[in-house]
Amino acid sequence: MRDQLVAMNIDFTRIPAIDARKLTPCERKKGFSKIRSFIAARKRLSDAEVAVALSHIECCKKIANSTAPCALILEDDVILEEG
Repeated sequence: MRDQLVAMNIDFTRIPAIDARKLTPCERKKGFSKIRSFIAARKRLSDAEVAVALSHIECCKKIANSTAPCALILEDDVILEEG
């Protein structure tokens, strides 16, 4: 992703993902209601799903606290096409 953004002259900030294997019980519960997440997903969220959600929440917080006029959250496996 980095190489693609640099080649397209797009300014970016990489925010490291949260590692599901390193989630503490406190982090796992952070911002997640077991009942609400179960109702929304119809299952208990895995640690990997919680880590992805927490990573995206962290990105949203950084965007909200920035002065950027717009922002886009991309996964590291995105393939960008010019045009």
